[in-house]
Amino acid sequence: MKLCAFQVFLCILCGLLNGCARQAVVDNTAGFSVMVCSDAEIYRCGQVYPHGRWQFVHAIDFSLQNGRGSQLIGVTTVDGEAIKCALLTIEGLTLFAGQQREAGAVPEVFHRLAPFDKKGFARGLFADLRTLFIPPAGDATMQCGSIDGDPACRIYRYPGSVDIILRDNGCWTLLDRNADGHVTRRVTTRNCVNRQMYTVPEILTLATGHYTLRMRLVRAERLSGRDEH
Repeated sequence: MKLCAFQVFLCILCGLLNGCARQAVVDNTAGFSVMVCSDAEIYRCGQVYPHGRWQFVHAIDFSLQNGRGSQLIGVTTVDGEAIKCALLTIEGLTLFAGQQREAGAVPEVFHRLAPFDKKGFARGLFADLRTLFIPPAGDATMQCGSIDGDPACRIYRYPGSVDIILRDNGCWTLLDRNADGHVTRRVTTRNCVNRQMYTVPEILTLATGHYTLRMRLVRAERLSGRDEH
């Protein structure tokens, strides 16, 4: 039963990739060439997101474009479409705690201190976490191909798309694009290890046009049963 969700995900990938021609067709707007990838590459695309219930603890360096920033501890629990998150100071003071049950839902905030009480902060935080840990849902479709010579999977979802670029070192890069094809979030990974059908990165870096999050993994744990922050 533990393999079921991942097996279904891989079946969907294979189904979506049927009919892709071996002749590359270049998408000049975003540098994506459609072609047939190997089974190993399809499998690796499926390993970018955790399957099942996980809890992560990260040491986070947050920096703005103007150079200002801070250091935090982030505790994130991923369970299907649901995400819980707590942000703490290095000393252990809780600055923010909340959850979002599914994509598009209004986040539930349990606790927040300034400046994490600003309007829109919770929604933006959970959007970042979904980019990192949860595959696009709904009517998403996928193509397999390459970007700049590296194998890649492109997931189309409304609005926009997500590119997963597979690196030779076993890690990956993720590009979250809006409806115009512009990259709104770029995720890079370092020092990746395969654990329970998930490629776990030691370093995650999420960059937008306004800020950068550099997340160093402290602990990653596959959970069973109920848990609470």
